[in-house]
Amino acid sequence: MDDWERITQIDPNMLVTLPRSPNVHDIIAEYLESKAKRTTQASQEKLSELFEGLRIYFDAALPVMLLYRQERAQYDELLKQDPEMMPSKVYGVEHLLRLFTKLPSVLGQASMSSVEAAQLQTNLQEFLKHLQRNAGSMFGGGAYSTAVPLAAVAATTATTAAAAAAATSSST
Repeated sequence: MDDWERITQIDPNMLVTLPRSPNVHDIIAEYLESKAKRTTQASQEKLSELFEGLRIYFDAALPVMLLYRQERAQYDELLKQDPEMMPSKVYGVEHLLRLFTKLPSVLGQASMSSVEAAQLQTNLQEFLKHLQRNAGSMFGGGAYSTAVPLAAVAATTATTAAAAAAATSSST
């Protein structure tokens, strides 16, 4: 709820700072790496398949159901800069947790046996416990900042680079 309040109620100019580190791709990779030490090869392959599916679903779901209205322009700007952008390599745990709030209704519509559903629930619960244990490294400082159009950031960077180049050429 803090995420929703911060962005939509407290300060509508507040956004999650992007790109996030660690991003969703890195979070999943680190989790799978930690599990590899304690699971069989067959279990690891199933986990890898499950979490690759979760990452793919995250990439598809982010623009459709995980962004608040205030974040849409930030996403559009990122997409304009890189049409091949994979949200899982830019967005972090804040948006991943938003996906987890949507999963019960999505999975409720999936056709799977009760054994598969129980196994999926167990794997996702273990992943959430992992996120909780590592919250300090995932919710680092600077997660939110006042919205600055990305084009303005690029223009400022270009102006600073031009000024530095001019200073260098005038001193030679």
